[in-house]
Amino acid sequence: MAVWGVAVTLEGGLVVTAIEARGPRTAITFHEVFQHRADPNDDWPQRLRTLTDALDTQLRIESPAAAVIRALDWWPKRAEDVSRKRYGIDGVLLTTFRRRVPIVAAKSGQELAVDCGLKKKDELVQEARGFFSKEQLEAGCAVIGALVLAGEA
Repeated sequence: MAVWGVAVTLEGGLVVTAIEARGPRTAITFHEVFQHRADPNDDWPQRLRTLTDALDTQLRIESPAAAVIRALDWWPKRAEDVSRKRYGIDGVLLTTFRRRVPIVAAKSGQELAVDCGLKKKDELVQEARGFFSKEQLEAGCAVIGALVLAGEA
C-alpha cells in the first residue's frame, strides 16, 4: 500500500513536496507524487487556498493509505512569523488530507524517530539518507514515519 511523506519549505517561497512510497522500510520504493509552488504575487490566504485546491485535485487522482507531514521541530528562538505560517500550512494540509486519507499526522523529527523505534531524530535522518537525496530528506523522514503508522515498515 502507498503512503505519502510531506515536506514544506518557506525559504524562497512556499513549496510543498510529497513523496509516495511503498515498503518494507528496509527496501523502500518511492517517487515524488506532488509538488506545489505558491505564486509569490498572491497574498497569504490565497496561497493557502491554491495549496488546498492543488492537493485536493491530486488526492482525487490517487489517495495514499497514510500521510505524514514533517512538522516543525520545537525551537524557542524560532521567528514567530515562520511558526505562524507553518502552523497555517500544516492545518491546511491536515484538513485536506483528512478528507480522503484514513491515517494522517503531523510529526516533528523527534516524534517521527520515536514512532520508528529510534532514540534520536539524527538516527532517522541517517536512515533516510540511504534512500533519499538531500532535497528529499524531510519528506523522506516523513514517508518512513508514514510506513510505520500504516503498519508497512
